[in-house]
Amino acid sequence: MAPISVPLASRLPSLLRIAPNSALVTRLLSRLSRASLLSLALDWLDESNQSLTAPYLRVPDEYDDDGQASDFYPPARSREALQEHYTELQSRKGSKRDVLDRILEGDWRHGLSLYQLAMVDLQHLYDHPASQRWTAFQIVPLKVEGDIGNGEDGMTPATAVVDKTSLIVPRFHPSSFLRNLQAQILPDIKVHYNFDRHKHLPLLLLRIFILDSPYNTSLATAPPPPSTKVDRRTAEKMTSTPRLANVELSRTIYIAFPDASPFVYLSSAQSYSPDAEHLSGLGPSSASSAASLRSLVVEAIPKALSQAHERFALKPTSLATRNLAELLRRRGAGRTNTAGGGWSIYADEKVIGDSPLSTLLPASVASRLISTNDTSREPVSSSKRAVSPGTTRAQQQSKRRKQVAAARFGQTARLDDGYGVERFDIVMLDPYPDERQINTAPNLEDAAVTEEILEAASAPALARAARRRSKGGRRSHIDAALAYDEAEAEEEEARERNVTRSTAGDDQDEENEGEADRNGAGSIWQPRVALTFHGPHVFAGIRQLVEAGVIDGEKMPGWMTGEEGVTVGAVRHGRIRGHKGSGML
Repeated sequence: MAPISVPLASRLPSLLRIAPNSALVTRLLSRLSRASLLSLALDWLDESNQSLTAPYLRVPDEYDDDGQASDFYPPARSREALQEHYTELQSRKGSKRDVLDRILEGDWRHGLSLYQLAMVDLQHLYDHPASQRWTAFQIVPLKVEGDIGNGEDGMTPATAVVDKTSLIVPRFHPSSFLRNLQAQILPDIKVHYNFDRHKHLPLLLLRIFILDSPYNTSLATAPPPPSTKVDRRTAEKMTSTPRLANVELSRTIYIAFPDASPFVYLSSAQSYSPDAEHLSGLGPSSASSAASLRSLVVEAIPKALSQAHERFALKPTSLATRNLAELLRRRGAGRTNTAGGGWSIYADEKVIGDSPLSTLLPASVASRLISTNDTSREPVSSSKRAVSPGTTRAQQQSKRRKQVAAARFGQTARLDDGYGVERFDIVMLDPYPDERQINTAPNLEDAAVTEEILEAASAPALARAARRRSKGGRRSHIDAALAYDEAEAEEEEARERNVTRSTAGDDQDEENEGEADRNGAGSIWQPRVALTFHGPHVFAGIRQLVEAGVIDGEKMPGWMTGEEGVTVGAVRHGRIRGHKGSGML
């Protein structure tokens, strides 16, 4: 009698093997180079990994002479023999296809375990660091405000708000985190987790592999049985397209935990088969499924980190990039989190003598003082510091532009620094200046008064843009970020009005609204201008434009130097507003 598989709430075991002829296995291995495949095979043959990555070896008296001759890849007699063979392949030239066929049809013909697939996926991430797009989230502590109750009898209901004065950092333990995270996963899906220490960066990677199956046995990787109760359209689609196994509909997402930092980095949900839902004829679209998976993980992470009397939440930081090194630089444990652009000289630990915070004199000033106090030397003539006659005006302007770029960008935004951002989205929320605004200097005291005017003027434009986006098309990153910011700002304003509203405050609000109407709020024209910068290193390109004279470095706003540390933001009153503020944490 065949064993019965009962749906369980546990996670997928690392020993669960997937058939080598599966399209998922072939697709994952085909992304690697020949050198990476050989390196992985040697790691699988290591003695410490034999419980999860054991190869297919020859059993004594299993093969006769005829069977061994008919097998194109006869199994080896021992693990040591396979190690010698793959070590020899590293020193010889050959094709990647030969190595791939030997792995799938010879030494691991009985299938690859989920642990081996995790190693393959992580190796591809190390070989191609820009293959994933990461978003930085801040882990913020929460506190309870109000009375515990339902709001009756004049009591304010208890709400959890961000505690900005708390210095509590969640304690992270991998086994406890996985146990709490598994409790937040839906029971009708199965997940495989794999932790790995990054080879080059100080962070811990968690790979989450999700299958749409309630079983944690071989049934999870088997193709779904044909359903009898389907409509005519679904039946025609199922007969015209092949039915894929659950493993073909799987998705993967990464979570990176930097060392000694209250941030986490979350990658986009990755589907191994882009047309999996279309071919299977089942389930939602790929984009909606990826979004739901990512939102599920975002909600589960703070719950898994929380403990009794210590609750946490994830706060977006408006920083998304494919460069993990840039994320560690901007949202890590270093000193450059809020010191970008020209301010980076204050956080650069390598610059000891030239830092403005250093108590030592810079080397240039010290050498000048020594030469001045030394009476044995002749005084430096002022004619030597004059510009030589051969120096043209163009060379002087070029040198001036480079000095301005060095002052605005500091030690950042260089092509070879390894901290490139490939996309930068900005939307301008300032109204179009009229004659009165051009001829009159801006008054900073009126900024608070005109804030409501600008919001009232921008509301119709944002509403029209939302209606256009709802009709179809891809939603940009800047639209999603601004929608989140506006919703959270409205919630916070409503909460503050419920707590601190008074009669005098209401009268003052009515007076401000009347003044705004008298100033002609409806006549303000505010076009929605969005700027998107693309390139391998956006801010290095802007720095080159400043050095070339295309952009005026002296009048350039600070957000163009990358000093705010955000990749999505809105500019109002000349300042960038990232996630609820100036963009800085």
